[in-house]
Amino acid sequence: MQGQDLPESIRQGQRLTGMTANQAKFPLAGSVFNFDQYGQNGVWVSELLPYFKDCR
Repeated sequence: MQGQDLPESIRQGQRLTGMTANQAKFPLAGSVFNFDQYGQNGVWVSELLPYFKDCR
């Protein structure tokens, strides 16, 4: 979804901050870090938390 506009269902017509008052678009920025699913429930864990993938 990198670069796509923030869905109206999230924003609900409200501006997000005072700094965004004059913005026409609100593009999404994806993470530069990888995520993988771990465990029985398939929880998504970032590579920033390498030891959490081994927790049960």
